[in-house]
Amino acid sequence: MEQNEIQIPEIEEKQNQKKTWLVAAGILAACFIVVAVVIVAVIKIYNTDERKLLKGVTNLAKEVAECDEVWAKETDKSKTTTVLNVSAEEMPITIGIDVEALSDAEAKRMQTSMAVSVSNINLAEFIVYGDEQQMMIEMPDFWRQILVFETENIDEQYNNSRWLAEIGPIFEEEFSIDLFEEKDDETIEIDLERLIEGWKDFQKEGFTIEKLEKKIEIDVSAKNNMIYECDQYRVVIPQTMLKSIIKEEQGDTIVNDIVLLVAMDKNNKIVQVQLEEPMLLSTGVNEEIEFSGYVMFLGKERSIDDTVVRFKWNIPMEALELDKETREIIESFGNTDDSLDKIDIVTDMNMMFDENDMNVAIDLDELTMSVGWLGSYKMTGSVVVEPLQENIQPLEGETIQLFEMTDAEYADLTNQFWENLYKLAEAFESIY
Repeated sequence: MEQNEIQIPEIEEKQNQKKTWLVAAGILAACFIVVAVVIVAVIKIYNTDERKLLKGVTNLAKEVAECDEVWAKETDKSKTTTVLNVSAEEMPITIGIDVEALSDAEAKRMQTSMAVSVSNINLAEFIVYGDEQQMMIEMPDFWRQILVFETENIDEQYNNSRWLAEIGPIFEEEFSIDLFEEKDDETIEIDLERLIEGWKDFQKEGFTIEKLEKKIEIDVSAKNNMIYECDQYRVVIPQTMLKSIIKEEQGDTIVNDIVLLVAMDKNNKIVQVQLEEPMLLSTGVNEEIEFSGYVMFLGKERSIDDTVVRFKWNIPMEALELDKETREIIESFGNTDDSLDKIDIVTDMNMMFDENDMNVAIDLDELTMSVGWLGSYKMTGSVVVEPLQENIQPLEGETIQLFEMTDAEYADLTNQFWENLYKLAEAFESIY
């Protein structure tokens, strides 16, 4: 007896739906796998060590451009105050230098005043004023009059004055002073994709970027209560590539590859750039100049708003290509060896930009120059640049046209100079 299978429509429909869902799930899973593979591939291509570091460079460049744009809007009228102190172990005195520079690009006027003191005793000061037509020089410690001259065709003024006979020829070509020369606005624009394209060309020249396995901790807790944990990159700029950048006619060449260690935090901000080994600069003689140091970017909103710089130069005097007369002068100060000493220069400073008060403050913690037989000289101080609040006015008082003075005026200035110089010498001698 033939048995007929009985198809139950409901069960058959459920089985078909199950097969459909299995196929759909398989397709969906395959899609996920394809997407995952594509994402991984994209990450591998676009999230390379080179790209990460170049992104950090781009961020830093954007900060510089932003800061420059903000600052440019506020500094048509600026005031720069500089306070420096110079001391030495071999020198029983401290020399103070105070400079105040005012500039108003809108009114096209500037004024710079400088005062020099020795062990807190004022020694001398001078003031220079300038605009589009004239410059004025006031040195009250030497002359009661203010010296004035026009800023155009200074060479002609000099050559037609008594100074040509007194001093001799100075200018070999036309010479004028333009204190407010208009400059083209240069904005820094770096696009990451274009930078990466350019990077491919650098690679062909031997430029390499390598991410180091070991992270680095940068502890600046004493300064801003921060410890930065950073990835570290090793960047090698080949010496052959640098030759095309440095002008051969200057005679200076970098003789080794530049190797940089770049530390970048998790937010793609560059925290520190330092030379892994000293950069060697040749001036064409056997001795080489060494340069080493680092730069740290520690600002909170913009990393460049708080920048720490430390550089060191080691300069053999032989590398300076001294002429015979200069060498003899140096030797007369005590260096009688066949070889000349080295000059060591160390710079430590901190630059901070305050957008609220629109000022830039530079603290010079140390600028030390050491020469074996001359000793060590140290400079400390600060520089503050801020918006100018006051108007700049021409200097007031008795004036003399520098290039048009009479014989009587010249004789008067000469007498004043020697009399006041003698007084300053006496004052200086009394300090010891």
